[in-house]
Amino acid sequence: MPPRIDIKLRHDYTVGHITFDEGPRSLKATRIARGVRIGLPITVELRRDEHDRLLAMLDDLRGTVSVPGPDGSMEVGSLSCDQAFEYGNPRSEAKGLMEWEMTPAELRFVEGMRNGKKPAFRVDLRGKVYAILPYYRDAGKGKVLNLARDPFYRTTALPETLRGNCDLVLPHDVWVQALDEVGLADAIILETPILPQPPKGWGEVWKAWEDARQAFMKGGSTGWKDCAASVRLALEEWDKIDPLSGRFPLKAGEVLKDRSKEERVAALRWSLHHLAHLGPHKGSDQWNRDEALLVLSTLSALLSARGGAGPA
Repeated sequence: MPPRIDIKLRHDYTVGHITFDEGPRSLKATRIARGVRIGLPITVELRRDEHDRLLAMLDDLRGTVSVPGPDGSMEVGSLSCDQAFEYGNPRSEAKGLMEWEMTPAELRFVEGMRNGKKPAFRVDLRGKVYAILPYYRDAGKGKVLNLARDPFYRTTALPETLRGNCDLVLPHDVWVQALDEVGLADAIILETPILPQPPKGWGEVWKAWEDARQAFMKGGSTGWKDCAASVRLALEEWDKIDPLSGRFPLKAGEVLKDRSKEERVAALRWSLHHLAHLGPHKGSDQWNRDEALLVLSTLSALLSARGGAGPA
């Protein structure tokens, strides 16, 4: 059953449906001052009621999105649609977008709950449904109105309230791509420093870092294992530019407190290399999201501060 909400008028007349697209090829995502706006594609179908007496118009669609959290369902943003949808004769089917706005904190919560899986949400909608009451232009002549053929005037009754909800699951790759293209993947999903373009000679390091980032966004145990393996490769390419061999661990008689800040940053890089070394040598069940985030964010921070750990 597709994620669908029935549109009804009083006396339980069903006059249409709102259906969310669970398989969009892409999602329209936009940066806004409060965070991000994501367009969720919908199709609105309106038709005459089964007794062929009522037409309908739908307007002022609003709503909320929620995800399951550790303490129950958590609201993660608001929905709105500025389009008005009218009946066809005998039916209409129109495309639209429900615009979902989230703050960075809400998006971060969504990603934490998603945990590498497909994004799944509960959508709650409300709106205004108007019954359109047609009457024949020559009503005084005693003719019976034929909605499919005759011209008619129309007037609307007072609006009725639409309320409904459905569960929506979006494609994994489409979701990740939308956030990546709008520039939110690093700042919100990964919570890592955003790296500038690589300096001359550092291309292979940056390529491995990008592979690690993509593997993390893919998620799941395999994605997190691949993230660690790519972090290790980035550090190996870094060693070709600025070798660390022979500096660590502490030499006999060396006192840690005597090391400079630069040497301690380099020690962190050395320790990260040994942690990430487990990526290709351990099973995928040995890595989780937090551990992958640890190695990726540490690599990102070290590359951002590489002036202290190696040549700029």
